[in-house]
Amino acid sequence: MEEASPQALEQQLEQLEMNQEQLLQSLERTMELLKQIRQEERLEAAAKMAEELAERQEALNQQMEDAQSEEQREQVSRAEEQAASEASSLQQELDELSKELEESGHQT
Repeated sequence: MEEASPQALEQQLEQLEMNQEQLLQSLERTMELLKQIRQEERLEAAAKMAEELAERQEALNQQMEDAQSEEQREQVSRAEEQAASEASSLQQELDELSKELEESGHQT
């Protein structure tokens, strides 16, 4: 087996280091893209949840107008409290997502 010259070994080592650096950069870009995709998915889910909550609130408003008894009004009131709790959770999710988007915007 033929021994490689020190210069050839050095060139191979430099090439290997460049390849590793390129791979690392590629992995970092991929991770950043995956993070953006995850944020977009969370944003889409939050938008869908907001639409659903708005539709439910409209229905609850109509039910409250149509309620004939105190019992019906109490049921609607409990449902409104649940919707308000979900809206609060949604707001927290949006706040967290907003912070993440702001932070990632400063990094790029």
